[in-house]
Amino acid sequence: QSGGEPIAPLPPYYRTPIPERYPEYARETVHIDPQEADSTPTINRGEPISISKDDLEDDQPAPTAQPAIRIDSSQVEPPTPRPPTVQMPSASVTANTTSATTAVRQRGRKKPPTKKTRLRITVQEHPEGPGLYGLQVRVSAPSARQQVAGTTNAEGQFTCELPVYADVGLTYDIDVTWPRDFGGDIERKSITLNADRTMFVLPFYRTLKA
Repeated sequence: QSGGEPIAPLPPYYRTPIPERYPEYARETVHIDPQEADSTPTINRGEPISISKDDLEDDQPAPTAQPAIRIDSSQVEPPTPRPPTVQMPSASVTANTTSATTAVRQRGRKKPPTKKTRLRITVQEHPEGPGLYGLQVRVSAPSARQQVAGTTNAEGQFTCELPVYADVGLTYDIDVTWPRDFGGDIERKSITLNADRTMFVLPFYRTLKA
């Protein structure tokens, strides 16, 4: 720029100009003259207040003695007899009694002897067809509280070992869950296993013809 004037710096180096006047400095200074008269009003004290016994009035009457209270035997009523209380046994006592009774019955009743046998479930689309892999299988016996579950292997088979009564056998319910492509329902079959055989085979088919 001509004339030799300084060039203002560009942002971010630009600073705002400093004001010439500062608000915290006043041109006129306030002075206090200690010789000025104090304009604070004076307080005049009066005579102290005194209270005598004559100024107090006793409005409350003097208490009077009441006659003594006496109760005669004729005024007393005989107590009413209460009905006999029947105490019910608590829940804990009932539970302990029930469990003790059940334990005695179980001791008196012997469980029949059991043996092991095997059950193989085969799941196929049709007889002699390819096995279906990964289907859920559940084997349960509600009467004996026995239950086992799993999935079929690549050949569509699920094999499990189950306990049965040695003299009468035991009936099991088998539930197979079909996939969505085959309906998505649960098919149930029942079979009675006994200890005479070591292996039982139960087939499941979706269709009877190929």
